[in-house]
Amino acid sequence: MAKKTANMQPTNPHKNRHFDTETTCSNCHNVHEKSQNYCEGCHARFNFVVP
Repeated sequence: MAKKTANMQPTNPHKNRHFDTETTCSNCHNVHEKSQNYCEGCHARFNFVVP
């Protein structure tokens, strides 16, 4: 997934300085609840659309 989103701006959420490529998918993506932008808790400028 990190390769598919390599050009994502302002940063690649699937390869980042905190977790590299070991970010758990369920930090952002949920099955039975609305998905959320996990990065936004600390980085308000990272306005990612999370499917």
